[in-house]
Amino acid sequence: MTLTPTKKSRIINLVPTIITAISFFVFTSILPACYYDNEADLYPSLPANCDTSNITFANYIQPLLENHCIVCHSGDGSLSGGILFEAYEQIKTQVDNGSFLGAISHSSGFPEMPQGGDKLPACDLYKIEMWINAGAPNNFIYFFIYLLLLQLIQKNRILIINIIITIIIHYETST
Repeated sequence: MTLTPTKKSRIINLVPTIITAISFFVFTSILPACYYDNEADLYPSLPANCDTSNITFANYIQPLLENHCIVCHSGDGSLSGGILFEAYEQIKTQVDNGSFLGAISHSSGFPEMPQGGDKLPACDLYKIEMWINAGAPNNFIYFFIYLLLLQLIQKNRILIINIIITIIIHYETST
């Protein structure tokens, strides 16, 4: 299939629209997590070196769970009271009902987790809370790219696929 100059110019004109759509989605998904409280007031014991950039499920939350929770919350569930953390959906269920944050922050009315262990450091708790306040996303960029592909695949397939691959490569190298 050859592209005529008219088709090429239409394709080139689509690129800024796609970039704008992606930027808008990223901005609007982050914006609701913002509020006007002062971080120092909310987390007085938060260490100065607590890096809160790039908190994603795959890059931060999942490894933290593997280090602190998976030992008990996997397998047949005999050690976990039936609460398993082997898949994102299982974790998201506990996040949505409030028991995950309640347990790890040792809030009253919740069992203290890790059971028999020390409370997680303030920085880890803060990062988890940031992730939860952002909607506990499962690396939403991939889901958004998938939806974008579905919507635009009928037009200019090769260009769209190349743009998506470029976005994924850029996202992976920046994380």
